[in-house]
Amino acid sequence: MKLGDVPPDNFHPDRRVEETDSGKQKIWPIDRNGVERKWRYTADSLRDVIDTVRVREIRGNMEIEIARSRETPRTVWSGSRYDAGTHGSRLLSGMMGKENMPDDPVFPKSIHTVEDCLDVSIDTSESGHTVVDYFAGSGTTAHSLMRLDDEHGGDNSYVLVEMGDYFDTLLLPRLKKAAFSDNWKEGIPQDASGRSHIIQYHRLESYEDALNNIQLSSPEVQRSLTDQFEDYTLRYLLPTEAAGSQTLLQPDAFKRPFDYTLQIQHGMESPSAREVDLEATFNYLIGLDVNTRRVYEHQDRRYVVVTGTVEKEQSIDTVMVVWRNQADLDLDAEKTWAADTLTDGPFDTVYVNGPSHIYGKAEPLDIEFRRRMTPAAG
Repeated sequence: MKLGDVPPDNFHPDRRVEETDSGKQKIWPIDRNGVERKWRYTADSLRDVIDTVRVREIRGNMEIEIARSRETPRTVWSGSRYDAGTHGSRLLSGMMGKENMPDDPVFPKSIHTVEDCLDVSIDTSESGHTVVDYFAGSGTTAHSLMRLDDEHGGDNSYVLVEMGDYFDTLLLPRLKKAAFSDNWKEGIPQDASGRSHIIQYHRLESYEDALNNIQLSSPEVQRSLTDQFEDYTLRYLLPTEAAGSQTLLQPDAFKRPFDYTLQIQHGMESPSAREVDLEATFNYLIGLDVNTRRVYEHQDRRYVVVTGTVEKEQSIDTVMVVWRNQADLDLDAEKTWAADTLTDGPFDTVYVNGPSHIYGKAEPLDIEFRRRMTPAAG
């Protein structure tokens, strides 16, 4: 058949892709469940842009994709796809379920509005872009980027910033739901048409919270710590009065690094034990640009092995960081296991928490961690 030819009603292709004698392929719009569909573009609309057309399989469905024009977008975007009620509020309510929506009204933008904004700003068929939204709201920007990456085959990242309490009740749950499925009804997923996705978030302490979370030996000093101390006064108090505080990394921090906790207080709430991500903290302290993160099991314990690069003034060093619980660890057995299991590198620096025989040049990361955490005198 040629472009524009319409097959008879009784024609049913046997498969999505058929090889022809000329070496070309016929691709039919059949979804992953074997259901016959139709192309979203007519033959006539493709004639003038046939050189820019490609057919790709996206999450089990065959899709026609037309190379995007970099023309200046129109000043006014109108049409039902930009309706914030249908494609913003109703979409969000369907994902969350009405009972999980916040009491205060939220007004998310149409997801198509944000998709089109991103689409005219970056080439979403390429990878490596980072989209930043300083007023994340309900997370429409991140949700839109996920969908565009799926549609165009890109692999891009986002950074969201939000101070509202609904981060925990709305924004983060939405991102998790968007990663799991594209189809929701009353908070229930209709399928598992999602994507592999990693979400890492950080919660920034206020100055007052940071002071409250430092445990001091003297109750009088603890009560007065939030007063307007001069910087030199704090420097004098902390090494002595806070010597036993978990905030200053106690000796057992690196023996069981996955179990380290702090008593954290937010605002006026009572302090509660929260796990501390020593791994991510160390990555930030040394400026590690992470390439891989792998989890292993050895000697009935978890190993987290991170590799990446650290940019220095005269070089870019390759680094490996190994984390594990140290209790009752057979170092010789670990050495044999590491030689057989972990990548050889080469690495300019290898950090391991506590004593080890992993690589002859491995450095104890606890020393570097404390050195980076301790402010320089001056």
